Order: sequence, then structure tokens, then C-alpha cells
Amino acid sequence: MVHRNTTLETPIILTLLSWLILSCTGNLFQHTSGSHAIQATPTPIQVNHLTISFDSSVPQALVQAVDDNSPLQIISDGEKADLKIQPDQRAGEIEWLFVLVAPFATVIDEVTSTQLREFWSGDRSEFAGVEKILVTEDTVLAIKSLWGEPNQDQVVVTAKENILSQCWEEANTWAIVPFEELEPQWKVMHIDGMSPLDKDLDTQTYPLTVRYGIQGDQGLMQALKQESIALNKWIPSTNHDPNMMTILIMTGVTALVRNTATRMIEKGITYPALEIKEMLDDADLLHISNEISFSPDCPKPEKSGTRFCSAPEFIELLEYIGTDVVELTGNHLLDYGAEPFLYTLNLYEEKGWKYYGAGENLELAREPVVMEHNGNKVAFLGCNIAGPISTFATSIKPGVATCKFDVLKEQIAALKANGYIVILTIQHNEYYRILPPGDQQRDFKKAAEAGADIVSGSQAHYPQTFIFIGNSFVHYGLGNFFFDQMDEPKEGTRREFIDRHVFYEGRHISTELMAAMLEDYAQPRPMTREERESLLGDVFKYLKWLPE
Repeated sequence: MVHRNTTLETPIILTLLSWLILSCTGNLFQHTSGSHAIQATPTPIQVNHLTISFDSSVPQALVQAVDDNSPLQIISDGEKADLKIQPDQRAGEIEWLFVLVAPFATVIDEVTSTQLREFWSGDRSEFAGVEKILVTEDTVLAIKSLWGEPNQDQVVVTAKENILSQCWEEANTWAIVPFEELEPQWKVMHIDGMSPLDKDLDTQTYPLTVRYGIQGDQGLMQALKQESIALNKWIPSTNHDPNMMTILIMTGVTALVRNTATRMIEKGITYPALEIKEMLDDADLLHISNEISFSPDCPKPEKSGTRFCSAPEFIELLEYIGTDVVELTGNHLLDYGAEPFLYTLNLYEEKGWKYYGAGENLELAREPVVMEHNGNKVAFLGCNIAGPISTFATSIKPGVATCKFDVLKEQIAALKANGYIVILTIQHNEYYRILPPGDQQRDFKKAAEAGADIVSGSQAHYPQTFIFIGNSFVHYGLGNFFFDQMDEPKEGTRREFIDRHVFYEGRHISTELMAAMLEDYAQPRPMTREERESLLGDVFKYLKWLPE
């Protein structure tokens, strides 16, 4: 912990004077007789004797990071400090990203930097109907270093702890927050097509990047360089490091059967993914819920029916899109018995894919899959409520894990205690409606209250809405992914959600909703803007947040 000082102490003065005298005189104490001249060595810089100050616009998270981690002494008087951190938009080596956010239930996805900057200054004519942007005192000072004084009627300073709830409660109210304060209940807005949730973000052109420089006496800075004293060891260079970010993409129902299978035979095994693959390519972890087993004896695809299996060669499709983890909570996994099911597990193991939600017996079926990426620890648990009973695993029979919430609660608590972000996926009863009935709502609420960070419904052939329970993100159902329901048995089954979850420094910080439309009984494609806005408008009518 840093000890704060308000004045330069005598040791600091002596250290700096000693260094200045020695470095300026060069050979002041050199013995010149003979060929054995002796060069005096300047006194090394004592980092714990150096002081540092911060401009008022520097975010408190940056100040706190220095306070907690460095031997530098923080003082308030910038005139007396050896080092100063202050805005330097042209050449500053510290980048601090801020994010334009709206309540999650916001249909619009993007604004332009021109619109945002003009709103900041007082013009609201072209800004998505927004009436206010909330900021903290820290944030307004930081953005002022970019854009100058804001219009105080439109850019309103609010306490940090009130911003999220105030935006949800007040219509047409957004906010600007630092990247490290993102929470799942926010929707991150794209600006000029750029998002801080993208790893390849160009921070040089992103309009809400504030840069700060470390400044000090030229001689001191040169001496630090010569002694290889790297200040970034104690002073963070950014709050947005792609190497600390993990992207998990989760998809809905996959069942490579009936008309989907027929199209794969006719047009190529990878045909279903050709229009959608680009949406999946930035996943660090790609989740697939494959509801059925592969079998070498799988009969030729039929156009109808509900007894399912897939030809083994169809696994090429899942390989093509980059599958990492396979959920096995589906109620068709044992349609052809245990042998194809066990054969399928072997296929996944040969591919090196993790699977969960089912296994050779109940104990194995309940085991979580744990993965680690970029320092983020992620755990998957899955279970089935809908049945049928013949699908359930027992102590001696392979199959799917049943949902036992007391067991899940213990598992989740243990995983959370070990630093895991927990994703729980549930195969519930099928309801062809956006807002599910009471039994599904009740069971998903239990799952969230058990401590899962994300609860996701895997049963849905029809896309469903969401709820936030505290910081737990609950998606009742994503809809289909690779399955042949073309608005059958109800209009709306062509619409699909693909959820893009973002983790950073061990937290779930955001979810982006991608959306697709099924074509040709087999091939989802990205939705048009109009289709997407229609889907979001429908599901957001029912979205709720239940703060803890």
C-alpha cells in the first residue's frame, strides 16, 4: 500500500540532487593519472522516493491501481510532484476507454461519433430520441479533456451507484461509463461501427478513448530510461486489454435431421453454416446444443417424424464452425438407444471437444465442464426437466442429467468459490411463446438464485425473452440454430438468437444479442436490420430486471 505525502522529503531532494550533479559533471570525480581513469557512478534512483500526482480528469480506477500496486508516493500538489499523469491525447501512453451504454432493452444498436459529440455539446436533434446521458464526476472530467464542457441539461452528473437503476427507470436515458464498470444489464452501443467488446478494436480511432501521458523532468525521465525502470510496471497502460477478454458464443437447438439433413446431402455438409459462420468466427469458446446422437446405422433422412439420429459424417459441420463445447441435455439423445449415444461421446472425445449434461452414468452426466481462457475461468452445467424418463441417466445407465436444484446449488457454490463464471443450461418443456409460463419462469429463477451467472434455455424452438435476477442473466430460450422448422408448427420458429457473452478479468461484463433467420429448412443467415429490430421489439416488451 502506498504511503501518501504532501511534501518532498529530504531523501528525495538528496537523491535527485546527487543524480543531477553526477550526471551533469560527467567526470567530476575522475582520477586522471596514468591510464586507469575512474568514472564515478551516479546514485541509482530510489523509486520509492519518487512522488506522483494526477490531473483531476484521471479516472479513480487508474489512480487506485497506482495506489495499490506501486512504491510511488501520491501527492496532490502537481507542481511539487516528480511525475504527473495528465491528458495527452496526441502521444499519451495510457489509454482509458469509456463506453456509451443504454438499458439492455434498447432496440437501436449504433450511433455515430458526430451525433454523440453534438449531443454532448447541446444538440439532440439526431440522437436516437435520447434526452439525457448520465455520467459520474470522474467521467465528465475525462470526456471534457476530449470534447470540452458538456451541455449540463443533457449530460447529467449522477452518483455511480445510481446510474444503472436511473437509466432503467427513466425513459430515453443513457450513460457513459468506463469500460471496467460494465455490467450485464447494460447494452453497449456501437459508435461508428466500433465496439469495445471487440478484441480487434482500433483504440486510436475509437472516439471514447482518453489518453494520458506520464510527464516529468526531462533529466529524470531519461535517467529512468537508462536504469530500465519501467513505470508501466506500476501504472496500468489501459483498462481494455484484449488478452484478458473471452468471447463465448452460445447457440440454440441443433438437430441435423429431416429437411436439414437432406439439404446437407444435396448441397454439402457445411451448407447450413455458410451464411452464419462469420458471426461465429470471433468466438474463443463456441457452444453447440446438439440434441441428437450420431449413428453409423442412422437411416436415410425423412421429411417428418420425431425419432432422430444423424449420420456420423455430419459432424464435419460442427467442426467447420469451430465447436469447443457440446451441450447434451436434449430429449432425443437416446432415441436409438445407448449404443449410438456412447458412440457419439467417443466422436466428441476424438475431436477434443468438451461435453456436458449427459454421460455414461448420472454421476458423470452431472459433472461440470471447466475451461480457462485469457485468465477467465468458465464452467458449464446442464440438466433436463422435460424428459422423457427414458432419456435420464441413472447410476448404472447412460443418459441425460436430471435437474436437481439442491445439487446444482452446491455445485455452483463450489465453482464460484474457485473463481469460475458459471453457465447453467436447462432443457425445459417446450413452449412456443416469447414469455414462458409460470413453471419455466419459476425454475429459471431457482437456477439464477442458486448463483449461476448465466442461465440459458436450450429447449426452445421459438425465441424467448429475458430476465435479470441481480447480476444473473437469464435467457429463457434462444430458438433454433440448425433445425428445419420453417415457421412450423407456429410462425416465428425461423427467428433465432445467438448470444455473444463477454468475460473480462473473471467477470461476465456484457451480452450481445446476434440474430439470424432460417432459410431453406437448413441455413440461418444474419437478420436484416428491419428483421432484427422487429425481433428485439417483440422480446423486449417482457424483459425485466429484479435487483438483488
